[in-house]
Order: sequence, then structure tokens, then C-alpha cells
Amino acid sequence: MSEPMTELLATIPIFARFSDQQLDNISRLMEKRRYPANHLLFEEGSPGDTFYVIISGEVEIQKKSAEGPDKVTLAVRGAGDFFGEMALIQNAPRFASAKIAQECQMLELPKQRFLSLLGSNPVLANQIMGALSYRLRESDLHLIEDLKKKNRELREAYDLQMKLASDLKQSNQQLQEAKEFLERIISTTPNAIVVTDPEKRIVTFNQTAIRFFGYSLEEIKGIDFISLFATSAQSSLQESIDQTIKESLLVRKEVTAQRRDGTYFLTQLTATGVQDERGEVVGVLGIIEDITEEKNLERQALELEQMASRGEMAAEVAHELNNYISILGGNLELLPYVMARGDYLQIQEKIKAMQEAIQKMTIFTENLMSLSQQKVNFVPCNLSLFLDNELAFIKPQARFRQVDFGTSWDPNLPTIQADPNRLQQLFYNLFNNAAAALSEVESRKREISVSTRFLPQREMVEIKVADTGRGIKAEHLDSVFEKRFTTKPKGHGFGLLTIKRVVEVHGGEISVDSKEGVGTTFTVLLPVKPPVETLKPKEFTSPEKVRTS
Repeated sequence: MSEPMTELLATIPIFARFSDQQLDNISRLMEKRRYPANHLLFEEGSPGDTFYVIISGEVEIQKKSAEGPDKVTLAVRGAGDFFGEMALIQNAPRFASAKIAQECQMLELPKQRFLSLLGSNPVLANQIMGALSYRLRESDLHLIEDLKKKNRELREAYDLQMKLASDLKQSNQQLQEAKEFLERIISTTPNAIVVTDPEKRIVTFNQTAIRFFGYSLEEIKGIDFISLFATSAQSSLQESIDQTIKESLLVRKEVTAQRRDGTYFLTQLTATGVQDERGEVVGVLGIIEDITEEKNLERQALELEQMASRGEMAAEVAHELNNYISILGGNLELLPYVMARGDYLQIQEKIKAMQEAIQKMTIFTENLMSLSQQKVNFVPCNLSLFLDNELAFIKPQARFRQVDFGTSWDPNLPTIQADPNRLQQLFYNLFNNAAAALSEVESRKREISVSTRFLPQREMVEIKVADTGRGIKAEHLDSVFEKRFTTKPKGHGFGLLTIKRVVEVHGGEISVDSKEGVGTTFTVLLPVKPPVETLKPKEFTSPEKVRTS
């Protein structure tokens, strides 16, 4: 081996005590090699056959992790260090892997030469043992520090776990209390609350629902939610709820429900989809209000309104009847004189005038009495002709004498199915309200406009009744169709409620647009065909008497 190799060995700590001759002999046994970075010298578990001395660069000693595929670096050996001796001394597989961290120059000594060198050089063996002892002591100190650190981490983890357990216990207690409180609220609410799974099978049925429907939770659990309602309403309700869930909306509608004993009752159903934290629908929440009694009260109010309206109207038109009677009396008084003269043309005119007066009186009195009927009677109705007749009836009345009427009839308006008696009540109230609004107008023309229009895309007819009256305040518009709402000093509030109920009975819609000081327009939409009744009004006399046919 060349002189530089001997000088190189002299710089290695384990060879520092050797003479030049000894170093020269040792150098002849070793080979000098260069390795690039990231080169794997040997793998953990492989046979040990070489002893390494680092001249320059760095080598990482790595061990497989018990927690995964990654390796843990146990030590980094640099220039002057040696490694790989343990597998040779113990004649065992490699305890760890060796990987070049930085480009290295190394001296390598095969296993047999290494063992022979140790046997013939006790000083070298002593140097290696000393270095190993130092490494072991360093490793022990490092291990002790690691254990202390682990103990601190375990203590901190234990303390944190105990705190989390305490917090979890407290949270569970609060959750249980909140659950019990919510269950008490759900149980005592006056409305039925029903919750379903994603397939709409019932999972929650509160006490009010049990009282409404007559089923226990055990009986109803797992049953389809839609089956709680009348058969005729189920298809439409299913579509509404499916659309509500799909579009994340809220469905609110009146629907007929059916008790366990077969009786029906009318409900206001509010339903929506229940979503989890990912936004996926996990069920349906239904809130059901029994509005049977409310509807009965509305019906009674409608009947009272019919009586009140007829009473008011009778007072207004009593003198009109006197006009007809005066026409009859006058013609009867003149008839003998005309007959005495033999003027047959005048006789026919007088008789015709009396007949027309009697006919008008008959129509008027029949209309007054027809609204006492409670049954809805849908018949073909020519709406334009009907409105013409109504206007002809009201125009002579005192409250309308200072009002100009304008009409616009759609020539393509189809015949609709409607109850004439109820329509008469509807439009009488609209015209009466318009007249009341116009009574306070002095600075502009008093006018009521009535128009009709066919909406073929909706199969409905539109009727607009507009006046140039005082208008309705903006803050009152949302309350127009509520109970007892009125702007008249002596009003009873039944008029607009009656209007709304008549429109609803026909399956129609009504809206109002008004500007204070300008006027008001009511828009009524009526279907061409009569609505399909799921529950007739006469069936809602009382919850106990409503039964299936």
C-alpha cells in the first residue's frame, strides 16, 4: 500500500496507537472505495461480511419502524468513524441498514481479515471495544433521555385523556339533558311532530300525533308517513314532499288526514327534509296542525257574513223594491183609463212594464234567498254575462250612483264551472268595498273598472276589479285577507274573508295591489274546471262526526 494510505490510517482514532510498520501492514489488508449519496451499503437483516472505516462524507445508520414502512435514523457516522463491526463479531445478520447520506470515501475490510486482524492485534480490539463502549454509554444516555421524554409525553397524554374524558362526560350529560328537554318540548307541543328515515318510514311520533291519529309509537313505527293522509291526497302530497327534499324547500299545505278509526280531519302540514352535516337527506320532518275547528269557525263566519251582507244589502235596496212597486202601482192605476179608451198598444206596453218589474223583483228576491244554501253547486257559467247582470243589479243602488263603471270582456273567455250564488256573494263584496273606498274621494273621478281575460296556459280565467278610491296602506296589504281585517269605521271584517273563502271553494287564487291615494285592484283567478274535492265542506261539522263514506 502506498505511503498516503499509511498516513490516512494514522488519522483514524482507532489506529492512532499503531506504529508506521503496523499501519502499513493493516493498509495492505484494506480496500479504498468511493460511494455516491443515497447509495445503500447494506440492508437490515442481511449477512454481515465487511468492516467499514469512513475517510470522508457521512453515513446514516437506519432501523425499520415498528409503526410503518418508514425507517428511523439511529445515528450518523462521519469521517474517522467506523461501523459494521457488530455483525462480524457476533456472526449475526445486520442489526440496521447503512445508507450514504453524503458522498463517501471509505476503507473496507472483509470479515475474515477483520477477525484475523483483531486476533493478532489486541490493541486494535481494545480500541474498537472502547469505541463501542462509548457508543453504548452514549446510546444509554440517549435512551434515558428518550424514556424521560416519553414519560413526560405519556403523562401529558394521560392528563389530556383524563381531561377529555371529563369533558366528554360533561358533554354527554349536557347532551342527555338537552335530549330530555327536547323530548319534553316535542311531547308537549300542541302540534303533531313526525320524523322519518330517508325512505319516509316513521321513526318519531310525539304524544300529540298519538292523540291526533290514534296510533301508538309501536304500531306506527316503520309505517310510510304518506299513509297517514287520505288516499285521494297521497299522490299529490308525495310529489310535493319529493320536490321539497330535492330542492331543499319547505312544503306547507292543507291536506286531509285519516285517523286509525277511519275518520278524517283537516290539517295544515309543514314538511321539510332533514339533512346531516354533509348535506345529505336523512329523513323528513313533518309538523301537523289540526285545523278542523278553525275551518268550522271560518265556515260559520262565512254563514254569518252571508246573513250580514244580505242584511246590509236589503237595507240598501229596499227603496229600489219600492221603485218597482211604484212602477207596478202607477201602471195599474193608469191601466183602467187606457183600457177605457181601447188603446190596445198602450195596454200592452203597460202590461209589459209591469211584467218586467215583477220579473226583476223575482230575480232579486230569489238571489237574496239562494245564498242561504250551504252546498256548493258547480254549474256552467258564462262569466261575462254573469258580471253584466251583477253590474246591472248594483248600478241603480244609491252607493253606486256617483260611480262610473268601465268594463272589458275577453271575447275568447270560455264557460267555467262555478257556483253562481257564491260568485254573486264574491263580486258583491268586491263592488261594495270599491264603493266604500270611493265614498271618500272628492278630488278625482270615481271609477270602478271590471275586466276578464282567459289564461289558456293555466286553464284559468282572470277577473280584475279596480277602483280609484283611497287605496290601502302598504303596511296593511299583507293582512287584507286575515280575519277581522277592515278599514271601515263600522266594518265587521267578514267581507274580505268571505271573498277569500269563495275563491278557495272554487280552487282559485286572489291577490291585491294597492297604492294609497291612487286606488286598489283585486285580481281573481278561477279555474275553468271545478276543483277536485278531497273533503266536502259539509263534512267538517265536528271532528267526531267526520267519517269515511
